[in-house]
Amino acid sequence: MTSGGKVVDINGWTVWYEKFGTGPEIMLFLPDAIGSGRQDFIHQLEGPQSFSHNEYTIIVMDLPGWGRSRPPERPYGQNVYVNDADVAARLMEILCYKNYILFCFGEGGKVGLTMSVRYPSRIKGLVLISIFMIISPETVAPILATVNTRKWIQEMRDNYLPVYGNQDSSLQNMWDKYIDFLKSTTETCPNGFVIESDKLESIGCPILIIHGNQDQLISLDHPKYIDKYVPDCQLHSFPNGGHNCHQRYPVSVKRISELFFISL
Repeated sequence: MTSGGKVVDINGWTVWYEKFGTGPEIMLFLPDAIGSGRQDFIHQLEGPQSFSHNEYTIIVMDLPGWGRSRPPERPYGQNVYVNDADVAARLMEILCYKNYILFCFGEGGKVGLTMSVRYPSRIKGLVLISIFMIISPETVAPILATVNTRKWIQEMRDNYLPVYGNQDSSLQNMWDKYIDFLKSTTETCPNGFVIESDKLESIGCPILIIHGNQDQLISLDHPKYIDKYVPDCQLHSFPNGGHNCHQRYPVSVKRISELFFISL
């Protein structure tokens, strides 16, 4: 069961988190852009297809400046993922968890990889869903095309209502800031990668990548880039899957993930 959401101050950032389960295996869930842990991972947290609350203790958090982890505003810039990683690692320290698995969706995957580089002794394994790594005008274009949140499908918009409210302007303003940051990444990542290959090669923990071959925002080239350089990496793709494989195929994602966990 859930203990209810809590807020803690970490390095001057308001951090919202929630705890599910009491099992011996510890996991930290990191959501996608402007997302919230509960909304992005509801299928993994509650219901018959969720991870067992007797086998796992799951911490879900909202990244600084997104979801319920605000104010202040998100610290967009070249070191934003480093800040996220440090805040997430500190949260787990406060909660007295020394070793844990990371389960990451979208932008959360960039944070998870950064944590694996900065805190290698703490991360047992890393699950990446719909990871974005290659920066170029061509790769960011599909995401930039989503700038108008009023054109999102209603199911997607409804996912954010519990966090940002019913005002269109709140969701649009939050997404506009992310889009502006994404436009700048071609300058802040001049080499064309969110994380360079030499840093990926230094990652010692096993990585499982889950990707939808029909993802209209992120091509298969992104997970293949990680698979090429991370020493212990496996890639599972869903031929008909889109951006939200863990939401569309929660039973399969659970099975694949738990087989991965056994190997850790």
